[in-house]
Amino acid sequence: GGGGGMEVDAPANHASGTPAHSILFGGNPSPTSWADQGFEFADEPANRVGVLQKSNGPCGVLAAVNAEIVLRMGLPPASTAVSDDDLVAVLAATLLRCAGADVVTVARWTDVGSTAGAVTATEVAADVAAVSAAILDTIAAYRAPGGCVLLCYSAILTRGIDVVKADVSADGGELPLVYGPHSLCSSELVNLLVEGVARGNVAAYDPTGAKSNWRSDRRSGVGMLSRAELETGIPLADELKSPAAPVYLLHGGDHFTFMWAAAGAVGDAVTWTHWNGLPPNRRLSTFTLQPCVLDPLVAAPAVHTPTHWRPTLGSLESIVQADPADKAARPAQWRSWRYELALVNAVVLAEDSSPERPPDVPGPTTYELGEPPAGKWRCGSCYQTRFKTMCFGDNDGPSENCKHCHLPQAAAGWTIWRTYDELSGGARAQIDRNFGPKALSVLRTRWSGAELIVQGEGGVTAVAGAPTLTTELLPSLRCSIPSLRVDSGCTRVQRPRPS
Repeated sequence: GGGGGMEVDAPANHASGTPAHSILFGGNPSPTSWADQGFEFADEPANRVGVLQKSNGPCGVLAAVNAEIVLRMGLPPASTAVSDDDLVAVLAATLLRCAGADVVTVARWTDVGSTAGAVTATEVAADVAAVSAAILDTIAAYRAPGGCVLLCYSAILTRGIDVVKADVSADGGELPLVYGPHSLCSSELVNLLVEGVARGNVAAYDPTGAKSNWRSDRRSGVGMLSRAELETGIPLADELKSPAAPVYLLHGGDHFTFMWAAAGAVGDAVTWTHWNGLPPNRRLSTFTLQPCVLDPLVAAPAVHTPTHWRPTLGSLESIVQADPADKAARPAQWRSWRYELALVNAVVLAEDSSPERPPDVPGPTTYELGEPPAGKWRCGSCYQTRFKTMCFGDNDGPSENCKHCHLPQAAAGWTIWRTYDELSGGARAQIDRNFGPKALSVLRTRWSGAELIVQGEGGVTAVAGAPTLTTELLPSLRCSIPSLRVDSGCTRVQRPRPS
């Protein structure tokens, strides 16, 4: 995963000789970002539990392991140090999940003290004591650069080369598990570690729309939240959205992070600790969600039913922009800005063949165009054909006809401006997604309507987007969670692309 500067990853000199290498990296040498990465933890008074990520790429592996460490340690304060025994317990549990037989394979560097080179694969009995002893014997190599690669080799070898290939293809995925010029971590690799199965689908449904049921009771117990639900309307699996304990992987597109709630709910509020181990946004953040409860969600329906209906004339089609002057004057307070809105018009209706909204489904809020703009205006007709013409309908001053399409202003229509407070709840939620911190929209896939309350220096708090939110509090919001993709016709999560 990314989240930092997206430089192309250079190869390191890793001639491993293990068949797991081609499953992980294809025909390429180990990328530097992976070869340099071990399970090294922060060493600060306030944070000793977070794994330090050096470069873009292995965030999914690190977040999965780190989240399970926190889970198995009982959701401790971030100041709690991680011992060798704590790390060994999670690495052993990860490999035991991958074991389809009675054997676990533990990979180590052949040259003791090395952080690269040839690999020795040792088979041990698939029981906790034997696997833990084998890992403890080489734990220094797992903590050192290259340790992340060793875990992945071990998981692949334990699962079995042919079985991993079959896992990946089951959801339409492809090898290698690490891909692209930025050496990003695929959902297949994350699922191998979290679920013990290298399948890519993290959604509640399979490609037929039926409930996905391949997860087993051997899974780590760590949850996951994703922005993909907002983009596709397809929820993540029930097990991921409602884990037994409040520990979640957070993924938005090019980066995995994780969060946990150490204290549980206080009334209708929960305080979360979030760790992003990747520079330049490396940060331990604390924020409160309210309302927020930890009770399991109602399970997703047995069959996925699309919910996109033919639009309603006069309803919101898109948010064109926020007022540049408002953004400059109040950069953190997106709920105090004015917004330019494009409404559904005849052009939109003519091109949308979606099914009609059922009578028992409430319709969207509609808006009046009002009086024609007295000065600059944007042609509603041109704007709705913008992807075909690349014309956005700007008219520099008052005119009876659009200078682009030459339609009379009354026939073409125009965009309108409204403040955040003048909009419906659905439009406000869309603005929150587009202009607020991505963390908020991802968290709302689990806690719909929750507000994000951040804390700055000296205990100063503010609701995200509110007039009291200052630029000094913005770093607390940069527990950045970019965006995860899901096929619109197939519920398999697609490999993220760097932003």
